[in-house]
Amino acid sequence: LAGGPELAHLTSGDSDWYDWLFDTLTQAGDKLDFVTHHVYDGDGPEDVAEKLDANTLFGGRPSFWGTVAPSVREVLEEAGATDKPFWLTEIGWETANVSEARQAQNYTGLLTDWFTGRAGRDWVDKVFFYEMKDGGAADSPTWGILRPDGSPKPAWGAYRDFTASWAGSQGRTLALLGGRFKVEVSWRDHQGKTGTGHAVPDSDQSGFFWFFDQANLELVVKALDGRALNGRWWIFYGALSDVEYWLTVTDTQTGQVRRYHNPPGNLCGKGDTSAFPLPAAASSGVAADESFEAVPFSGTAVLEADHLAAGTGLVTAAAGSCGGGANALCLLGSRFRVEVDWRRRDGVTGVGTPVPRTDQSGTFWFFDPANLELVVKILDGRALTGRFWVFYGALSDVQYRITVTDTVTGASKVYQNPAGNLCGRGDTQAL
Repeated sequence: LAGGPELAHLTSGDSDWYDWLFDTLTQAGDKLDFVTHHVYDGDGPEDVAEKLDANTLFGGRPSFWGTVAPSVREVLEEAGATDKPFWLTEIGWETANVSEARQAQNYTGLLTDWFTGRAGRDWVDKVFFYEMKDGGAADSPTWGILRPDGSPKPAWGAYRDFTASWAGSQGRTLALLGGRFKVEVSWRDHQGKTGTGHAVPDSDQSGFFWFFDQANLELVVKALDGRALNGRWWIFYGALSDVEYWLTVTDTQTGQVRRYHNPPGNLCGKGDTSAFPLPAAASSGVAADESFEAVPFSGTAVLEADHLAAGTGLVTAAAGSCGGGANALCLLGSRFRVEVDWRRRDGVTGVGTPVPRTDQSGTFWFFDPANLELVVKILDGRALTGRFWVFYGALSDVQYRITVTDTVTGASKVYQNPAGNLCGRGDTQAL
């Protein structure tokens, strides 16, 4: 097999990648079995996606590409080469520039974008990350997912967890705790339509599902090894949608199955600390506060409309300036700043550490980066109610407070979760 032309994504001087790629494909494309390309971007996977498949102003007019550069997909289309396999043969993020945590998020984001069966995102056949290990010299680049001493960076775990979760799953199955537990979801909306959830791996302990729109997360699931405390594996889930769904968790080693049902109109999750009984074993690393069964909902849920969840009829939010620092989650084009503070039963307090997921949603961890506690989502529902909508789903029953600030208007909304409560909320009159 022969592949090429292996171009860097450069647009300077006479090195405009799109001209070289177009000429190679039109003049010698019949000699290539697959097309290869390099894309590097310092920001994140969303910018990589923009370079790969954006619809640009002059995408179908090569003579104007010097004015507005096309996307890779547009060049392939104009050259008649969309039938050839496409390999992204170099991509990566240097931790000296983006931090180790951000590198790991970018790995997960990129793989989720292109290898989870998303509509229109099935034309990248292979991806090659640069590179495996950092060099030992003081001035060596830091693109690796291993440090010079061979110890793994978080991106190593992100890559491992994604491949373990998605191997053979076709995007419908979430694999947790080293693949021991398999999680699947089916749903039925308020109009009677049915479907299956699309899995989005996160860490070895947790992951998400979306139902209608890949940017609109609906459910977060977490598995913990609680055997050191009660001889059981623990299952938690938190909801961002009030549609009816069924969650099926299978222990692949024993064949045991636990099923959880969410009735329509309910926005509560569950914490099942007796999910899978097994002989007592070694350490769990479970937070002491997370030792409860399902807790009844004690508030009033405001329900999410199905057609909004499907991403229709929305208008674009005005740009904002989140500027929240390390403890703030920025959503909807940085218009909204979300902050969380918590208090344990023993009086210890702290702030949630945010982890961005999509432009609409993100998560917070309290005690351990691998142990998600809270997921928050903001939707632009102004076309329906004249308001922005706030949803949150919990994986923890500790006391916490969520503060959401509209950085354009200065308005804010505060949500209090009392200790012992595991229900989320949907507020369609938020801001």
